[in-house]
Amino acid sequence: MNRDRQGADAAEQGGGPYHPRTEHHQRRGRGRLRLRDASAMAIGGMIGGGIFSVLGVTIQLAGHLAFACFLLAGAVALVTAHSYAGLARRSGRSGGPYAYLCEAGHPHFAAITSWYLVFGYVLALAVYAFTFGHYVAQVFGTGDVFARIASVVVLGAFLMINVRGIGASRLTEDSVVLAKLVILAGIAGIGLFAWTPHRLSPLADTGYLGVFVGAASILIAYVAVVVPILRGRHRTGVSIG
Repeated sequence: MNRDRQGADAAEQGGGPYHPRTEHHQRRGRGRLRLRDASAMAIGGMIGGGIFSVLGVTIQLAGHLAFACFLLAGAVALVTAHSYAGLARRSGRSGGPYAYLCEAGHPHFAAITSWYLVFGYVLALAVYAFTFGHYVAQVFGTGDVFARIASVVVLGAFLMINVRGIGASRLTEDSVVLAKLVILAGIAGIGLFAWTPHRLSPLADTGYLGVFVGAASILIAYVAVVVPILRGRHRTGVSIG
């Protein structure tokens, strides 16, 4: 109980979940995310996971109603992001659920929630790396061993970029997201040009249950929409709310 009280007191006194060096850089204004960078962070995660990673699984589950999975997952993500934004504005600081729960006097529950989020993001990263590795393996016509090596390499590369600081990571994020949007715009243009209504007939070709399971799969990627909010308005310089 005393330890929980100490955690809450630390949160009230401004002690955040970041390393002291990171806190120092934040106070000096280093590594601030612009609105464009924060948007790219959210959009990049949603595209990379929701479209490139689980689209095939979603189509298998929901069939012609796959678009409904994106609508449902998008609605849940919108409510979640709005809730996080409200908490961030009320708290006035970065740190995400950990900081908010500590300020409310629940540091023990805050720690449990933080580990749950860590597990969720590790799972999402594994999905992204797995997908990238198999894309590369298909391009070069190799097997599973090469795909696993490629997965580890891409994770290591992005780890090193993030270790170098927010400046390098935001430049990389902006560039990658721009490439994704260009590719998707081309694919969407071709799809719309060739689309006819009979392609969705019958509409519920695999039933309706798959819509909810598919939406749950997409939601793993759509959790990226709250990442900029977790960074807090002090980090982004963006007014939340």
